[in-house]
Amino acid sequence: MKAAALHRRHLQDVVCDISQSHAWRTLLMRAVPSTRFRISDENAPLPKNLGQLVKRLGLRFMVCSRPLDQARSASGFSSLSVNSVVFMFEAEDHPDIWAESFNNPDFL
Repeated sequence: MKAAALHRRHLQDVVCDISQSHAWRTLLMRAVPSTRFRISDENAPLPKNLGQLVKRLGLRFMVCSRPLDQARSASGFSSLSVNSVVFMFEAEDHPDIWAESFNNPDFL
């Protein structure tokens, strides 16, 4: 399978695992907005299954936090708190492969 297809196939796994990881939530919530981090054990521990997947398939994703008003897809999310923080995920070599998660900053 080609690299872009692999990244597209596993994007939601990455979004879910990183968005729910205490270590990654803490890193992203405390970072300067728009500071990009490569999703690897070098920045924060990866959940075990995700770490194995990233290494085995050579997946390379970046993530950063942004205020809600800078989300690409925030329209239609009127139920979100104005304090919500967006985690923006992007395949490192395929910027057209991206997703966002919307997060409550009070919950690490």
